[in-house]
Parts: sequence; structure tokens; C-alpha cells
Amino acid sequence: MERKKEEKALGTLVDCLKESLGGKLVSVIVYGSFLTENYQPGISDINLIVVVSQVTAGELFSLRKKIKRLIWKHGFKPFFFTPEFVKSSLDTFPLEWVEIKNCHRVIYGENLVEKLLIDREDLRRQLERQIKQDY
Repeated sequence: MERKKEEKALGTLVDCLKESLGGKLVSVIVYGSFLTENYQPGISDINLIVVVSQVTAGELFSLRKKIKRLIWKHGFKPFFFTPEFVKSSLDTFPLEWVEIKNCHRVIYGENLVEKLLIDREDLRRQLERQIKQDY
């Protein structure tokens, strides 16, 4: 399925992020249904991980103003992380990171996801917690 409109909008978003964040922008990664046959234009979200070396609340607020319209128009769901936060969240959200690792595409910068090492014991614990919560 062609996604020319969405791909163009992703390019515009990356350009805006580069302009606003400069050298602080490490990576932009798209993941989830956008990369599969399950994606439904106009219905599905386009999930993004935006990795920044550091960012202040003021910079995020300013950036929000610049990209707000683009995000709403195209259903982008960006999550802003630092590389340190990604590493520190592996034990808390291993299942989510496995899913992202299995279905992602880097649209700018480094592929931090492919380097992630997810501990099987952390994964087991999260799955066990979820099973217990369902009963």
C-alpha cells in the first residue's frame, strides 16, 4: 500500500524537528501499524519515537506550537525520549520494546532500537504481571 501523503508529512515533521532541535535531535523512528498491512489511513495513529540528547521544557513547549497542526492532521503520536531514558526503561517496558524492535523504521538519525538488549527475565516478569492483572 502506498503512503505517499504520510511519507511526505513525516519528512516535513523531521525537517521541523531538525530546524527546532538542531544537534539535539538524535533519531526519529516510526513503529507500529504504519509499517504493516493493518494501517488504515485517517484512522490509525502513526507512532513515533523522537530521541533527543537533551531538551528543556521550554524547548518542548516551543516545538509543540510548531508541530501541533501537523501532528493532528496526520495522526502522529510522538514520544520524546533521551537515549538514557530508553536504556533505563528496558526493564520496565520490555514487551513494548520487543514489539518496537520487531517492527520499526528509522526515518532520521541513529538506529538506537536495533542495539537494544532486552533481558528475557524482565520480559517474563512483565508478561506474568499482565496475566495476573487480567484475572
